[in-house]
Amino acid sequence: VRYDVIKNAHNIRVSTRDNKKFTAQIKDYDSKNDMALIVINSGTTPFLKISQVLPRQGESVIAIGNPKGLEGTVSNGIISAFRENNKWVQFTAAISPGSSGGALINLRGEVVGMPTQYMTEGQNLNFAVAPTLLNNFFKTAQNNNNSVRRTQTQKISRDGKKISLPNSRGFNSIKWNAT
Repeated sequence: VRYDVIKNAHNIRVSTRDNKKFTAQIKDYDSKNDMALIVINSGTTPFLKISQVLPRQGESVIAIGNPKGLEGTVSNGIISAFRENNKWVQFTAAISPGSSGGALINLRGEVVGMPTQYMTEGQNLNFAVAPTLLNNFFKTAQNNNNSVRRTQTQKISRDGKKISLPNSRGFNSIKWNAT
């Protein structure tokens, strides 16, 4: 889930597609990369596997999110490039504010990124946190009880120059209610 979405929440509630509701706790977060690991006590709720490798350039992908609060929206595209030493996956599946924090999935059903940003200066210039970074974060989070990471700069290079990306806003891939 995106850290920016839950950072000021006192309570986080998670609803699944079959209307099960859970209270979530923040296990760990990385504000620099806008990621948070939340945990729920759900028993047998299924989950998606995160790919252990980067997707291939040109590979077909599906973005799932909640743009403008429209739950469970799906769009398709391809992997177009990798940025910042493979930290960011650039993709063409349409996203809008609210899509961020969802899942970017390959056709094998593996998560190959977490959409977090898009550039408004062009079309289909969308960016996701790479699966390798997600896996590293989750492994670190499993070993930390109360880790704090506070750097908030998010930049991607274009033609060797650093550029800041606008933050997208809205809901993450799960319906949540923070109070």
